Amino acid sequence: MTARIVLVHGIRSNGVRSVYRLDAWLSGLGYEVVRAKLPIRRLWSVRWTYAKDAAMLATIVRDDDVVVGHSYGAALTFAVAQQRLLRAVFLFNAALDDDVDLSVMRGRPQTYNIYSRNDRVVWWAGLLPKHFFGRAGNSGFHDLSEQYNLEIGGGHSDAFVGQGAERWADFIHTQLLSLPA
Repeated sequence: MTARIVLVHGIRSNGVRSVYRLDAWLSGLGYEVVRAKLPIRRLWSVRWTYAKDAAMLATIVRDDDVVVGHSYGAALTFAVAQQRLLRAVFLFNAALDDDVDLSVMRGRPQTYNIYSRNDRVVWWAGLLPKHFFGRAGNSGFHDLSEQYNLEIGGGHSDAFVGQGAERWADFIHTQLLSLPA
């Protein structure tokens, strides 16, 4: 059975210049790819729309899906993974605290965190007072081994630039092939 992969964009984005660049490559590898079309949000407003956005994403994501989230989309992916039994999650430049308890995800899906120490977007967002954003996209998760905490160069969306989308689609494909059926 071929996996269904849901792509989730971040704030101030419709995903076209970031995570949705994976679509053509993953589709070409035989996956059913779903672009989660969520409202475009602003940095400050997500404090009040996070629960609503996570509920909206939960209506799109099914059990056994693979979810790829970028930035705020990674935070939403984490919320949905607490409700759904996901096969795997790939978090790019996650706007989550680096000490978040990943064990609260149902079934503890295989989790990959792709982060960049040069990601100033999540670094600055992590400084916002009374805001849930954190710096996992800049530093990795404390609760995840180096094998699954993958540091890359570049800035906030650079993983998807140039040959990046093809390279990460191949990485996702390889990791999914290694998971038990």
